[in-house]
Formats: sequence, C-alpha cells, structure tokens
Amino acid sequence: MKKIFIIIVLLLNLFSFDVNSCKSQNYVKPLDGRLLLSGNFCELRSNHFHGGLDLRTGIVGKSVYAPTDGYVCRIKISRSGYGYAIYLKHSDGRISAYGHLQRYRKDIDRWVKNKQYEMQEFEVDLYLDSNIFPVKKGELIAYSGNSGYSFGPHVHFEIRNENDEPLNPQFFYNVQDDLPPKIKTIAVYPASDKSYVNNEHRSITIPVSGEYVANEITVHGAIYFGIEAYDYLNYINSRNGIYSVKLFVDNKLILHTENRKFSYEHGRDINSMIDYKRRKTTNMRIQHSYIAPNNELYQYQKSENQGIIEFYDNKVHKVKYVVADIKGNQASVSFRVKSTSEDKDFGIKRDSSVLFYYDRENNFSQPGISIHFPEKTLFENMFFDFKTFGGKKYAPMYKIHDEFVALKNYYLISISLAGVANSLKEKAVVVRKNFENKTETYCGEINGDYLSIWTRSFGFYSIAVDTLPPVVTPQNIPTVANKKISKHLKVRATDNLSGIKNWAGFVNGQWVIVEYNKKNNEFTYYFDDKAKHGQNKFKLMIYDGVNNLTIYETGFYVH
Repeated sequence: MKKIFIIIVLLLNLFSFDVNSCKSQNYVKPLDGRLLLSGNFCELRSNHFHGGLDLRTGIVGKSVYAPTDGYVCRIKISRSGYGYAIYLKHSDGRISAYGHLQRYRKDIDRWVKNKQYEMQEFEVDLYLDSNIFPVKKGELIAYSGNSGYSFGPHVHFEIRNENDEPLNPQFFYNVQDDLPPKIKTIAVYPASDKSYVNNEHRSITIPVSGEYVANEITVHGAIYFGIEAYDYLNYINSRNGIYSVKLFVDNKLILHTENRKFSYEHGRDINSMIDYKRRKTTNMRIQHSYIAPNNELYQYQKSENQGIIEFYDNKVHKVKYVVADIKGNQASVSFRVKSTSEDKDFGIKRDSSVLFYYDRENNFSQPGISIHFPEKTLFENMFFDFKTFGGKKYAPMYKIHDEFVALKNYYLISISLAGVANSLKEKAVVVRKNFENKTETYCGEINGDYLSIWTRSFGFYSIAVDTLPPVVTPQNIPTVANKKISKHLKVRATDNLSGIKNWAGFVNGQWVIVEYNKKNNEFTYYFDDKAKHGQNKFKLMIYDGVNNLTIYETGFYVH
C-alpha cells in the first residue's frame, strides 16, 4: 500500500507542473536592476522549505513592483515572519507575495493604517476585494525593508499557483548563474536493526573535495544515502539551495528530486527528507534518499524502493550523486560500497514495546500525564519511548520519546497541575528542555486539573509558573531638552518565561499604532496625528503569555 501511494504521488508530480507556461508569462522584475539572490526556492531551512527568492537590496526603501496585472488581494502585518507583507492576485490566476517590506505605497499605507485604527491592532491579516487596489504590470506597490524575521535588507518574493502552492520563481525570471553547485558531504545510513556501515550500526558522513571519494565503504543489509550540497551564483557571495538531486547505484537511477513547487500543507515534511538529527546538532543540511511512508512532498520525481538499497551480494557497487542548479550547471561525486553478506548482532534492545502507527491515532497515559497523537502525526511507525524523572517543583520531568525524531503534525500533551497551588494555576506554563538545555515555553489551556498544549517536538517536558511581568527599558524618548528632531518613540521589552502576547499603546489617552519587532524586542510608536506639538503622554501596556501586565508611562516632546 505504501508503494502504491508513493507511485501515485510521483505520477502526479510529473504531470502537474508546466514549466513552459511559466516561461511564457513575461513577468516584469519586482525590483529595479539585477536580481541578486541571497536565498533561492526550496532551500532547506529550519522546519520548512524556503517558499521563494530572497532578493538582496542592500538598503531599505527600494521600489517594489507588480510583475503583471492584478489586484491587491491580501495584506498581512506581523511581529515576526514576513513582517510587512503584501499579496497580489493576477489575471492569469497566480498569486505573487512580498515580505519583509518597509512600508506600502502611500494610498495602500493610508488604507491599512485606517484598518489598524479601526481594529485597534498592529498585527492584521486583511483580505481585499478586486476593486479596492487594482494594479497594472510594473506598477509600484511597496518599498523594500527588513521587517519581521529578517536579518538584512531584502525582499522575500514568491509566485504561487491558483491552489496557493509556491512555484519556483526562477522559471519566470532569468537570474544569471554560470557557477556549478558544490558537494560538501556524503552520508551512508543503516535502514534496519541488522544493517551496518563499516561494521557498525550507525550512519557515517564523509567530506567531499572532488568528484571521487577514495574510501571504500563496507555495507550490509538495507542502506540509504545522503548528500549535502549547495549552489552559488554570479555577482553575490551567498550559499543557496540546489535544484535537483539524482542518485545512481550501478548506473541505475534510484532517486530523483526537483524543486519545481511544493505545498505549504506538506512543508513540515522537510524534516523527513533531511537528516533531522544532524540538522539539529550540527546545522548540516543533508538530504537523504529514504522516503518515509507519510512523506507527501512534491519534489520526488522518481524513487525505487523508497530510496533504500539492499546489499547482501559480496560485490563492489558504484554509487553516484549528480546535483544541478536550475540553469543545468552540475556537480557529481562517485564512491564505492563493498556489499557483504556477513550478519552481525548489535544487541539492539527496545526501551519500549509500545508500537505507534503513523496512519492511525495513538494514545499514551501515565500518572500525571496523557498524550494523544492524531492520525498521521508521525512520518512512520515507531516504538514509543517514555520516562519520568522527579525533582521538579511543580511536576515531574517527562521524557517524551526522542527530540531527534521529527514529527509531521501536532500532538497533544496534558500534564497534571496537582503540584501547583490553586492561586498559581492561571500562571502555569509547559516548559520543554532541549539537548542544549535551552527552554521553550508553551502557554496552554487548562482542562480540569490538567494543562494541555499542542506541540510538534519530542523532548523533556514539565510544568513551570510565571509570575513576573515583562520588563520595559526606554530606548528613545524625545524630550523638550533634546533639540534633535525625532519622529518616533522606542522602548525595548523582554519577558522571562511565557513571552510577550499582547500590547496596547496610548498617546494622550487615545489608542495608537505601536509596532512590535520581535527579533529586536522593540516597540516603536511613529508620531502621527495623535501626537500634538509640544508635550505628550505615552502609555504602553504589555501582557505576557499568562497575562502578567507591565504598564510603562512617560512624557515625550514633539518639536
């Protein structure tokens, strides 16, 4: 059944994307001048594929244009993510998206601010009818910036099909690239308990410095392979993702992937496509050949036996990887594996006999905790591991499986609040410790005597209590003594545990737009008609995840 599903997916991928129809559109560029890519389509990012092109600008405030006729269909402003973003619906049915903007053009900006004041919210997600802001090909729509989760001036640019699935924008634009990709690492993995690599039941990685790897690798049983490779472009010093990967064993094509398009619905499946543990621990981006049963990515163009090869014949086999960018520039690496029929007993013992199935619901409970996995939460079947450790103030520390095992979807954890005083239960949060001893905090929902959260990570979980409000530090407060003309007021705010949830700013008693930049923990009020010439009063109310409140008040002067 698994093989039938994968074959259907592969056939759909082959016939569901018309490259020539993209190239015939003759879209204009979203920016003036040469397009310089600091990030390309489907790069392997943390927990997601990169959905478009990152167009480096060097500065903020560059003009951004509509690629073809259409209308503004959506405007979204958020504290993180794409920050200031705008979406256009085009006459050919496609959608273009632009993120990390500085601002919109004047009439759009004015309309958005009116909506923000009407809703009394900085963060908005607005859907527009076609008659509000129609646009023509090449028309100005916005200005480039560095808003949201961006760490350098650029525009994130996407083209999506009518199903809201991102397409590779380089099918629409000619970005000069005469440079081949570079292969950095190959990897070899045992795929079963009795498989081994170089006489050990563990995976290996080998650095690559040319087209051939001299080391002959001994393998036995079910094996799959992996590769780390990057692409490089003219005129810009940045490391980008590759477009296609082909794996051959004895000249037979075993796996072929291409980054033509993907679906946000299956974007989390990237963690099944890569070596998830090495990505977490070393930041290596190794794409492996194994396709898990619940991996639904579009990128797979061909696959034999889910990317697994059986080695028992005592022969030497040639393995070759060929990677390419979208321009057809290629790089390859070849290496040899010596197959052996010799069985070895590695004494592998399961810590648990509880088998969870990826294609059905799974439930687990112990005193003080219950766990629910909806259908298709897992990428494949697994033996579930669970342990309880004492010594924590409000609840035990629960080890839920292995944090280096990736999950496709959310699962539900409910932890007892029996150890938390009634007066503190509303301040309780779930905390997760990772392998670096860093803490992640989840603000959940109290159900009876349990605190419940949805998460997509395994690891160590417990209960903590947050009674401390956010801390505010002024950064730029214009005063009457300060003759330097300022057009804004800025403060920083941090929270020790549950994080900043909501905020509201007021000038002279009236609600005003206060921007929150999460990456810098900054709150900024840009002076508008609510601030009068002379002395003004500013009030900022900041709530953390469990509603601890800080009220910051100050006077400021508008010269």
